[in-house]
Amino acid sequence: MDRTIVELKYGDDYYAADGRSIAFDLTGQPSITGATVTLIIKKSPVLTFSGSVVTATQCRFEFTAVQIATIGVGYFEYDLQATLTNGHVVTLKNGVLHVAADIR
Repeated sequence: MDRTIVELKYGDDYYAADGRSIAFDLTGQPSITGATVTLIIKKSPVLTFSGSVVTATQCRFEFTAVQIATIGVGYFEYDLQATLTNGHVVTLKNGVLHVAADIR
């Protein structure tokens, strides 16, 4: 399983309509068609965000500036997990989420 770094900017929105959603391309994983996908961020308390399945091998997450504010600025470990249609839970990716400070 490869570790992926995800970069976000505090104060920004990340919507698919703007071409800024965070997409994960999956290889060597089970099909996620019909699955639910969750990004779990290691923080106290643990934060979870629901994503959407785009294809059998891709999912994406949209974040609002308000959601990013709940995460805060810094580096955080994350797991990308799917609950498959058969009820099995699989970790698809893990890595580091970096939320950079906003300079305004």
